[in-house]
Amino acid sequence: MICPNCGKEFTLNKKQGGQNRIFCYECLPECSDRATRNQLRRKLIVEYSRKRKLESGCAICGYNKCASALEWHHPNNDKAGDPSSLMNKSFTQFLQEIDKCIVLCANCHREIHEKENLD
Repeated sequence: MICPNCGKEFTLNKKQGGQNRIFCYECLPECSDRATRNQLRRKLIVEYSRKRKLESGCAICGYNKCASALEWHHPNNDKAGDPSSLMNKSFTQFLQEIDKCIVLCANCHREIHEKENLD
């Protein structure tokens, strides 16, 4: 498997379960307690989302300076869930949802939704 955080290839440690593991053992150590591991896992997913947003930039104006000003937008109204809420549930579901999205800056995103509401 390849870690989405660091890009390194790693092998699952079958002795200790981990069949749902998505991050390598360096990025998400096995030795931590569940609460700490979940907190770190969420942090890694948020960082992954921020990287993807900055790499893409706004699909309309190209803005890519601040990940917090970039948002996931469902252009085809095929929203199964909010990507930010899926971060807490399943990384696979999160990836499936953001693959349906384009990245927009907050201003362009609001303009699109305002036009939809006026039509």
